[in-house]
Amino acid sequence: MPTRPCDYSLGLQEDSVFMDLSLDQQGCFCLVRISFDGYGCCNLSEIEQEKSTMNSTESSLLKALLDSGDYDNQCIGEILSKFLYEFKDLVWEDVDFPGFTRHFRAPEKTPPHI
Repeated sequence: MPTRPCDYSLGLQEDSVFMDLSLDQQGCFCLVRISFDGYGCCNLSEIEQEKSTMNSTESSLLKALLDSGDYDNQCIGEILSKFLYEFKDLVWEDVDFPGFTRHFRAPEKTPPHI
């Protein structure tokens, strides 16, 4: 069994941030944990994971991009930024990182839909 069970494990910002996502029964992403290199790791409870569910349209688009290996696609960053901004309150208390709120700002535009 993996030490960090999840469906997708992403290394972001030159591998200084690790985000683990799982898919729920409807195929929507939810945040399992996020780790900021040197600043802390936040493991979400099952209830918090249920609260941190991405909408189905963006989940489908993100899954298609990740499964295709198109990791440099700008849409991935836009979807993840919007997602993390929406649920930043779930991870803030466990992360000892003063600049956290500056890193996850409100997205400037909505990602394209399928």
